[in-house]
Formats: sequence, C-alpha cells, structure tokens
Amino acid sequence: VHLYRMPAMEGTMNIQRWFYRLILLAALLGATGASADAMTGRVYEDQNENGRLDAGEPLVAGVGVSDGSEVVLSDAQGRYRLANTGGEARLVYLSVPSGYQLGRGFYRLLEPGEAGEALDLPLYPRTEPVGAEYTFVQVTDIHIGRPGDVEPFQRAIREIHELSPPPQFIMATGDLVNTGDKTEEYDGYLAGIQTSTLPWLSVFGNHDANKGADRVANYRRYLGPDYYSFDVGGHHFVVLNSIHRSEKQTQWLERDLQLLGQDKVRVVFQHYPPGREELERLAGYGARAVLTGHWHSNKIVEHEGLLSLNSPAFFMGGIDNSGAGFRVVTLEGSRIATDWRYGGQEQTIEIVSPAETLRHPEGKELLLLASLYDTTAEVVSARYRLSTAAGEPVSQGDLYAEGDLSWRGRESRALPAGDYALEVVASDTKGRTWSKPVSYTHLTL
Repeated sequence: VHLYRMPAMEGTMNIQRWFYRLILLAALLGATGASADAMTGRVYEDQNENGRLDAGEPLVAGVGVSDGSEVVLSDAQGRYRLANTGGEARLVYLSVPSGYQLGRGFYRLLEPGEAGEALDLPLYPRTEPVGAEYTFVQVTDIHIGRPGDVEPFQRAIREIHELSPPPQFIMATGDLVNTGDKTEEYDGYLAGIQTSTLPWLSVFGNHDANKGADRVANYRRYLGPDYYSFDVGGHHFVVLNSIHRSEKQTQWLERDLQLLGQDKVRVVFQHYPPGREELERLAGYGARAVLTGHWHSNKIVEHEGLLSLNSPAFFMGGIDNSGAGFRVVTLEGSRIATDWRYGGQEQTIEIVSPAETLRHPEGKELLLLASLYDTTAEVVSARYRLSTAAGEPVSQGDLYAEGDLSWRGRESRALPAGDYALEVVASDTKGRTWSKPVSYTHLTL
C-alpha cells in the first residue's frame, strides 16, 4: 500500500481553502434563512377588482410598503422587498398614495409560513379627483358594547353621508369598541362601518386592546395595522398607536416621513391627546394638526403652529356636557378649518324669546331670539313674521346669526297688549327651508 504524504505547505493551503469555503457556506446559509423570512411582491392597479394581479394590469412605482418595521418604495416594475428580519411581521401594507381609494385592500394579514410567498398588493383608482379644497370627518369614542349600540351607530353614520359636499374620508380616532377582548363587539363595529359608502379608517384606542402578550391582535385581525399612513392631494396623513408606544413605531414614523412626507402638509391621528412634550415632538416632525379622542371633550389647542383638536364621543356626547356629533375638517394647502357638528339635529328651531307669556315694558323694542340648527347643513338665513292671533300681519324682518346656534332680531314697533303669533323661517346651504310658529301673550308693564 502506497501512502501519499502531503507536503506541509500544501496541506496548510488546503486547510485555509476549506476554512474559507466553510465561511462562505455559512454566509450563504444565513442569506438563505433571511430570504425565507423576506417578503416580496408587486403593487398593482386591480382594474377588474378581483383581488389578484392579472396580465395587463398596471404595476405602480413609488408606493410605500411596510411591515410595521421597514418602509420601502416599490420600484419601476412595482416590485418591493421587505427583509422581515427574524420573521416577526404579522402583516404587510401600503401607504395609499393620492389618486387611489382609501381603506380598501391596503393590507394583508400573514398566515404562518406565508412570508416567503409573493405578496402582491392592490390599489384601486379613485373615480373622482380631489379638489384643492376638500373635507374629511373625524369621529371618536364609539364604544360599541351591546348589540343595541349598532343601530344608533349606523344612524349617526347616515348623517355624515348627508353632508354636502361629501367628505373624502371618515376617521374614527379610537375606542371603537368598549372591550377589545370581546370579538362580538368588533363584529358590531364592522356591521356599522360596512354601511358607509365613504372610505372609513380607524385608529387604535385603549378600549380596543385585548388581553395577552399581543394587545393589538384583535384590532389587527379585524382592521389591519395599528399605525400606517396615506395621502390625499398634497396632504400626508399618519395614524399612530398612542396606547402602546415603541421605538419600532418611532423608527417607522421617521422613515415614513422621510420617504413619503416630503413637501406635504402633515396631519396626525391618534387616540390619546398629546401633552406639551408630545406636541413639541409632533411639531418637530412638521405636523400641522393632530386629531384625538379619549377625553370625550371638545378642546382646541394651538402650539407652535400645530393645531391639536380633541373631540367628544360620536353618539354619546362628552363629559364636559358637549353634545354628541362629529368634526368636519376643511383642508386647502396648509390652511385648516374645523367645524363641530352636533348630531341628531334635523331642521330644529327653538324660539327662546318671546316666551309663551311676555311681560314687556310699553314702548320698548321686542327681543326675538331663536336657536336654529341642522346636523348636515349650515343655516344661512332666517326671517320672522309677526301677526295678531287673528292672522293680521304686524311686521316681518331678518334674524342675524350670533354663533353656531343663536339668531337674534328686534321688533322696534311698540306693540299693544294682546295675543300674537310669531313664525321663524330658516334656510340652509342645501336650499331647504323650514319654519316653526309659536303663540304668545303680550302684556305691557
């Protein structure tokens, strides 16, 4: 038997080659493991609305895609890749750009083992363009708890749909349900929002949390990501989870604003109202407004150019005795205007003065005071007609607005004692008119 002995130098070199090959193999195995967790896919226009990418459907470049950690942009062929290091992602979602429908198919929950598959994400083009000026509606603190809560919730939603012009979207800023552990409450919330023909978006609130290690699990399963962003016109909207803050969310926010928020007016939605320190931080991010709930109160604070808008509950009213309703926000560039709309008020007129029996100094002006309101339209004019109880005309004239509800007028003619009839007529921005008559007895002093 012939034994071959390797020269010392040659043996050393071969050992080095094997060593480098082992290093390369380990790197390849590591890369293979990372690729197994990575998420890839394409962003496309789902023109036939069948939920899958078909031949000929356009691929969309420059769209933000995230798994809650990374934010990347789709490339020229609509492709994206998220590393998903550690395989921790629970969903993948889009930052819907302007020109596409909001709240529709923008996220995909991940099933076990699905991360390595191609995850194509659809966009649905808008049918109407967004004007330079447009509105959206904020509602908050809905607290669906019992089956009986669904019907008044749906009724309140219908009022928003009667606004003219219609808002671009509705944002519910948290406490959507009363107990996040109870999935039947989420079912009730969905039963409400599915009646909306306007895009409906949601924010995670403290009542929406379930028990357990993953406090957002039920919310995510029903409604998708607990922090995300989207664009309308020249505005970049960011939804944050203010209940469970994390460094992961902060890094996501900074990356989102870097990639998607440049040269856009930035608006933030979250559940908890910000304190002074957070107001300064949001102002540092370039936010123009932050809209919140939680306190069931109507409060507006301005801090270094940042408008903080806190709203009462949608159909229960506020603990500060503010009425139930919703906030209409008008945007035009960096200009922001807000109007609180009291809910459940359909063509109301309450005549405050004169009362049913009026003791009035002879020869003095008569004060006319009425509250006029409609949830879905603004009252633009009001008139009064005064006559005797027998129907003989006495006078008529205009009432003038003194606030959201109050309208005032004066009857300068000295009226003799007797019985009178007063009718107040209101007109609104929809071209509708309605009236209310009252009778009163005029007694001179």
